[in-house]
Amino acid sequence: ELKTYILDGRLPYLMIDCAQSGETVGYTGFIENDETGGMDILICICPGSRRKGFAKEALNLMAEKWESHNSEKPVTISTSPENLKAISLIERCGFIFKKTYNKIPGFNFKMNVYVRNKRT
Repeated sequence: ELKTYILDGRLPYLMIDCAQSGETVGYTGFIENDETGGMDILICICPGSRRKGFAKEALNLMAEKWESHNSEKPVTISTSPENLKAISLIERCGFIFKKTYNKIPGFNFKMNVYVRNKRT
């Protein structure tokens, strides 16, 4: 279950609540990605609630929501190249690797960008 909150008048963040317990287990939202010209999906799941399907459900729902309203800009998700669990989830949800970029110029802080493979 997702509950919408608007932070600072910007894009909404959605709290991810467990339908059975009502407990908030994380949040999701969008942020502009200057590197791709699209929108990155953000997902954060509390450590005790990971590996229970919340991130997969949120990622698919957010990608479908974005694509149903914004066919021109791509929907993307970024993660560290070392975060193998996140990469596995991202790829299972139909995203394909686009490129690696340096998130903060002058620092070795690399991010992999994945773009949703549009289903036809």
